[in-house]
Amino acid sequence: MIFKSINKNVVLIFTMLILSTVIVSCGDRVVENIPVTDYYPLSIDQEMIYQIDSVHYSDFGLPTDSFRYYRKEHVSSIADLPSSSDRFSVDVFYKTDTTDWYYHSSFITYKDAFRAVRKTDNMEVMNLLFPYKNRVYWDGNQLNNSQEDRFRYNESILYLAELRDSFPNTIIVEQQLDTNIIEKKIRWEVYAADIGLIEKKTVLIDIQQDKRKGFYYHWKLIAHK
Repeated sequence: MIFKSINKNVVLIFTMLILSTVIVSCGDRVVENIPVTDYYPLSIDQEMIYQIDSVHYSDFGLPTDSFRYYRKEHVSSIADLPSSSDRFSVDVFYKTDTTDWYYHSSFITYKDAFRAVRKTDNMEVMNLLFPYKNRVYWDGNQLNNSQEDRFRYNESILYLAELRDSFPNTIIVEQQLDTNIIEKKIRWEVYAADIGLIEKKTVLIDIQQDKRKGFYYHWKLIAHK
């Protein structure tokens, strides 16, 4: 475990040293290296509302269940935790088209000069690495004891996001993109400058000929303040 921690820290430090580009060019699209913490703003009473479409393939050959519901994330307070940067407590609420908002859970999130982190179920995941540079990899599980989970900025897949042109400056984090004839494993997130997370997709499906088993989630930001 000690060697694993040391190796992760060495990788993180090395990654920081190579991130020095001021402007990132991707084909004809140029992403200005604005202060990258603006891709993950945090403030008290900040609120994000997402529409979530989900599809569950319960078993091979059986009917599919589809759902639409809504998730609200409200930054309620600064957590009383010893830290060099503020830890924000975020309350999560859910509703459907026929029900009112109800409280579900809370999580901790924070950012510093090097990363943006969300802590859920007592596990910290490094969602963003600063400063931004296209095609740079990092371990999303850098701060926990789970196996390596390679994230990277990848402008070449931004076309997958429905909201890519809805905001003036967006970046996409590829978390997993494995597809073949027997399975689909897809995870990505899109962030907008001065807004934060605006869209994410998670797909985990096993395939047998034309039959499916697994699930699909697609988040889209529909309101924020």
